[in-house]
Amino acid sequence: MKTAALLFALLAPTIALAQTPAKPNASITAKSVAARTGRVNNYVTYWGSYDRSYEREVTVEVQVTTSGRASFPAVLHWFIVVKPVKSAKRSLAEAGEIPINVTPGTATKTEFTSKPVRSTDTNFVYSDRYFSGSKIDGWVLRLTSIDGQELATASNTPEALAWLKTQPEWLTGKLKEPEKGAGFNR
Repeated sequence: MKTAALLFALLAPTIALAQTPAKPNASITAKSVAARTGRVNNYVTYWGSYDRSYEREVTVEVQVTTSGRASFPAVLHWFIVVKPVKSAKRSLAEAGEIPINVTPGTATKTEFTSKPVRSTDTNFVYSDRYFSGSKIDGWVLRLTSIDGQELATASNTPEALAWLKTQPEWLTGKLKEPEKGAGFNR
């Protein structure tokens, strides 16, 4: 009887640990596969003055893998970070989320395309030159489980990732109203 009680006392924590679901693990591999840049001449004069608009957007291809044995649902949060042409202050231009099912043995693939980010270059030959708008500074990915637990992150620039981790949108995944003049078209 004492042996059975001792055996139960030793095995009970092991049984409890076996019933606790393990945290899913995942890794993200991502790359920019396309970047579109467009230029429109709003006006050009014969003496050299001009006004040009530039639009930039990026397409990111994402692969999510797991070394676990079971598939699990997850949410891929993505963010587009921009920087004004005349400033070093970053801002968040766009955010989105993609629900995915991560399966072992094969990579789960998805992609997203940002909205166009706009800037202008105005040059008056006999006067000044003006720059306005924003340019894409980087993209950041955050993979979370359905209950919101962070599983993996990826970015094309460590600076954009470090900056975004200080913003409230990092945890919520939701974009607040953009600042006036953030440089993107809606």
